[in-house]
Amino acid sequence: MPHRGDANRPKLFPTVKTIVTQCLCYLLALLVAVLLIVNGSHAHPSIYSHESHPEPESWQLKGIVAALKDPDPLVWAEALDKLSSYKLDQLKPPVEIPNKTIEQIADLLTYKHESNDHSENERKSVQSRVRASAAYALGQMGAAASEYAPEIAELLTDSESYVRVSAAYALGQMGAAASEYAPKIAKLLTDSDSDVSHSAARALGQMGAAKDYAPKIAKLLTDSEIHVRASAASTLGHMGAAGSKYAPDIAKLLTDSEIGLRSSAAEALGNMGAGAFEYAPEIAKLLTDSDSYVSGSAAHALGQMGAAASEVAPQIAKLLTDSDSYVSGSAAHALGQMGAAAYKYAPQIAKLLTHSESDVRASAANALGKMEAGAFEYALQIAKLLTDSESDVRYRAVEALGHIGAAASEYVPQIAKLLTDSEIYVGSSAAYALGNMGAAASEYAPQIAKLLTDSHSDLRSSAADALGNMGAAAYKYAPEIAKLLTDSESYVRSSAAKALEQMAPFEVKDLLSILNQVYWYQREAPRLRFLAYFLSGGEIDSLGLIHWLGSPKEYPHENEDHAINHQEGLDVLNLFADIWEPSQALPKLRKDLERQIAELVNHVRWKQADIDLLKEHYRNLNKAESRLAADVKAKIIALEGKHWFLIGFKVWLVHVSGWLLLIIIYPRSLQVQGLIWDWKFRTIVGLGYISLALTWIPWLRYRLLAPFRQVLVADASLDSFDPQAYFPDSHVKITRATHTQPIQTAIGQLQSPVVLVGESGLGKSMFLRNLVKTSGRLAVYLPASQCAGGVVEAIQAKLPIAAEDPLFLQSLINYNTLDICIDGLNEVSPDTRATINTFVEHHVQGHIILTTQPLEWTPPATAKTYVLQPLKRQQIADFLTSRQGILPEDAPVSGVAYEQACDDYLASQLQQTQSKQELAAVRRFLSNPMDLTLVAQLLAQGKDPDLLNLQQQQYEIMAEDYQQIHLCPFPLAEFAETVYQMRLHDQITIPEEDCLDELHCMERYKMVLTRQQKHGFGRTYREWKFRHDKIQEYFIVQTFLKTENRERQHEHLSDPRFRGVYLLLATLLEVNQALVLRETLIQSAAETKDHVVSDQFIQRFNSRQELTQTTNNDEELALYQKHNQNLIEIIKLVASRPINVENNAMSESTSDYHHSNYQSKYDQRQSQHKFNNFVDATQSEFNQEIDSQTQNNYAPEKNQTLSEAAAEIQQLLKQLEQSNPNATDLEKTAFVNIAIPATTKQRLLSALESGGKEALRELLDNPYVNVGMAIVEGWQNP
Repeated sequence: MPHRGDANRPKLFPTVKTIVTQCLCYLLALLVAVLLIVNGSHAHPSIYSHESHPEPESWQLKGIVAALKDPDPLVWAEALDKLSSYKLDQLKPPVEIPNKTIEQIADLLTYKHESNDHSENERKSVQSRVRASAAYALGQMGAAASEYAPEIAELLTDSESYVRVSAAYALGQMGAAASEYAPKIAKLLTDSDSDVSHSAARALGQMGAAKDYAPKIAKLLTDSEIHVRASAASTLGHMGAAGSKYAPDIAKLLTDSEIGLRSSAAEALGNMGAGAFEYAPEIAKLLTDSDSYVSGSAAHALGQMGAAASEVAPQIAKLLTDSDSYVSGSAAHALGQMGAAAYKYAPQIAKLLTHSESDVRASAANALGKMEAGAFEYALQIAKLLTDSESDVRYRAVEALGHIGAAASEYVPQIAKLLTDSEIYVGSSAAYALGNMGAAASEYAPQIAKLLTDSHSDLRSSAADALGNMGAAAYKYAPEIAKLLTDSESYVRSSAAKALEQMAPFEVKDLLSILNQVYWYQREAPRLRFLAYFLSGGEIDSLGLIHWLGSPKEYPHENEDHAINHQEGLDVLNLFADIWEPSQALPKLRKDLERQIAELVNHVRWKQADIDLLKEHYRNLNKAESRLAADVKAKIIALEGKHWFLIGFKVWLVHVSGWLLLIIIYPRSLQVQGLIWDWKFRTIVGLGYISLALTWIPWLRYRLLAPFRQVLVADASLDSFDPQAYFPDSHVKITRATHTQPIQTAIGQLQSPVVLVGESGLGKSMFLRNLVKTSGRLAVYLPASQCAGGVVEAIQAKLPIAAEDPLFLQSLINYNTLDICIDGLNEVSPDTRATINTFVEHHVQGHIILTTQPLEWTPPATAKTYVLQPLKRQQIADFLTSRQGILPEDAPVSGVAYEQACDDYLASQLQQTQSKQELAAVRRFLSNPMDLTLVAQLLAQGKDPDLLNLQQQQYEIMAEDYQQIHLCPFPLAEFAETVYQMRLHDQITIPEEDCLDELHCMERYKMVLTRQQKHGFGRTYREWKFRHDKIQEYFIVQTFLKTENRERQHEHLSDPRFRGVYLLLATLLEVNQALVLRETLIQSAAETKDHVVSDQFIQRFNSRQELTQTTNNDEELALYQKHNQNLIEIIKLVASRPINVENNAMSESTSDYHHSNYQSKYDQRQSQHKFNNFVDATQSEFNQEIDSQTQNNYAPEKNQTLSEAAAEIQQLLKQLEQSNPNATDLEKTAFVNIAIPATTKQRLLSALESGGKEALRELLDNPYVNVGMAIVEGWQNP
């Protein structure tokens, strides 16, 4: 009986009397089981089976043949294995295998598995599995398949042992027709794998060629190695008649001391059958062997001999009454193995049913059970054992009644009670016995079915076997049995499959439960899918179902070689409709069904007649809330749409025509503009596609925004833009490039994001205004300060109508409808710059240009950066000349006189006799178009421009005019504070409240611009802005110069909005204050890593120094003459530091400068001659003092050096105190460090090495002791 109760408790024989012997028996049994598993794991399941092969039915063959067409090679292997379990050599129509299928199987002998989803080892395993199964199946066909013997013979040398086994078996089944391959088979007789050698021996015997090789094998019976002798005996046993002549030699091993040899000898003689019957008595003696494995082999051997061994039956029968229960049990077992041949001894066996030993009773019941129907007359006696106290007895009694079958059906109720026995294997045997009793036990099928979900695998297996044996009577339990196909125990899965096969063929809906298991146990997919093929019986609808569901290796729609035609698709779709409801309880299969419905719908060209079927599937999918319902719906809509296509097309034409009419009148109608920008109207009336058309079609995009052209560029003040004011000959270069190119060539038209970097006043804003004015494309001009909330939001703010649908505006921007010009990135906060950067980086192909002054930031990665270059010598001249067109008509100097004034001015400023440093400083100012414009205005007014104070000169001219008109000074302090607050809060519009008069005056001098605007109520108002950042920064710097606001110089060090203010401070602060600020900026740059402001501050300051070194004004000269004696005293202290004279002079002159009308301190032509006279007048006295001081400075005495150093430090601190009374200790230290040269510091440090530190402290006056000593200590410990 193929249940697992025996596996849990091997009670085939009576209990061994000693614990040690019992343990050894169990260990030996375990070892044998392991060896069988290892050697037979890949072998064909029927190779070592002694069951007869049944003849297949037609439906079975059809299912197998259908499985061979599956795309998965492992499904083929399963099909071939199943095919091999039938008797195939004598098939007759209509039950026959098609020749095409046989050829297909033959082709698989050389199958090569190619798959990217498997490793090399996995590919070889699949390949070997298919080849072995194909060989075995062809072998089952016998001589009819002998034409394929050559291909099978090639497999005899395969690297896989189970392939060699199958090949040898197949050739053996072909008999004499394959005898020419006997020599090759004979080589396998010594194969290291016993399965291979046994298969080879059997094959040679079947071919009649064993006699040629048996002698060689027989010689091994006397080998010194035990396992060699055992293997030789076993091999000869498989050779049939050819090996039986060596039965005497094998029989000698029956008395060998080795257990394994005795067992092998008994099995070998048993395999020879009637040819070794004469040794039955010797074999019978082994029934009393102390080893259960040997006695079991003996009993099995006698059973194989059948009637031929019946002559020893009396001898065996005498053992039934042996006092040793072990002996009597073995005797009963042996007679049971003989079956009907030992029937006449049934009465004697029956007497043992009441034996006092439970093991004897169990063996007696087992023996009678194996006699099957022949033991019916003892069924009553056996049935009495059903209530035996020993579970093993109950187990054997149930098993015996099960073997008797339907003849014992009257005991079904008693057997049914054992279904719930406390011992699992008893209940398992009861279920199996009920199954063997057929329809008589069908009323207990529900009870048996409950065991299908029991936690014990034996019960589940036996329940499946039982229900399977009931056949069609238990058909309704097929879905529950199918669930066991994915059981964790392989024998349960096997029982379930066998049970389902006994119920087959299945209807389509009943195959669903089997296919559903594939989704839960993918590893078993080939076995499960084959089972579905087999149970389908090859029925067309069922095959269609299997092809589309159950995770096939390749779905039909994935087969590129075969397109699904309409009829095939229709059949499958109808099939899907039929199984929709039955699949509801199978969630995983239902999900796959949904997917395959959608795939099928998408891969077939449907007709109008199919629309009802499609709608049915749509309703099903929609009800199941499947997202794939939309796919079916789309196909339905497409089919229905064909009918209405022409009508719809005409309606569409009317619809498009109406929208075109709206687009035509759009620019002239506010109402139409409102409708088109209304999202609801555009979506509903536009049917969705109008929005796309308005976005995608360039002409429509342009037309949507064209009415707002003026609003979009309002901030550019194009109405006040004079093309003559723009200088087009500027040059740019790409960052880190060496060559320059005209700006009109490089950025003549925007095609991708561009960043234009340039110093203040180089013409960035003018370029943008000119670009917007002349490009011919729609553009938007945005000051960067308006983009704090986002660029799109800033554009939207200019278009109130876009508030109806901001996403639509976003779409238009994304499609580059506008050239976007953003000016003044340096004037906004880092957060605003980051917002703009993000926008640019998200618009890789956007028509965008950004302008900024140099600053520490990371430009957008997608933008190309151009640097605007300062004007060169010829460009400077051309620029000044070109300014005539924008100068006032009533300017004092104009025409030829203006051109001459320009030439003279440039000649005086760019002299060849100037030092390189001075010339570079002058060019630094003159190369800036903004500064040049002021120069042009001053020259036209007949003024002499001061390069360091151009804004001051412009302001003074304006302020003088203001005072003449309003009879009061220009309120500089109040206005400057207002401008400072504007910059602080990122405002670009000047509030006209309380300063309208000032703005009108500044407008006349082109310092501010005005523009008429309209607010929401339609009223107009004026908006005021500075014409340039430099003008605004001039007013801001005034607040920085005020003593009470001095802290602002430190508050905005890292704020890029005040960068230009710091550059102005480089020329407007007193020298000592400028030096201190320079040090502060350098320190800030070191901390923030942003050197832009500090570097340019130093350049401006150096330019100032270069210009001041070669010129002095009349006021300075008078000051020098007045304080001649003081100057000489200062020179005595710092003979090597003439800078102190200059600093003192600068301090007083700067102070005077702030309280008098402006007069240039740098006029070389007015001051050079006077200064020379002064130098000549004081030369002798000066030289005398210098000689004296030099001698003192370099005297060897240390005290003299300390005295001089103390005087110099003290004098510098006094000067700083006069010019900046609020100077901190840090500022004092920085000032002295800069003023004193390194040589003086070194001499002082040398003097201090001799312990002069206290002497130096005494030389310093009390107010300067602490600071002075701190400075010196800083030199000692830098």
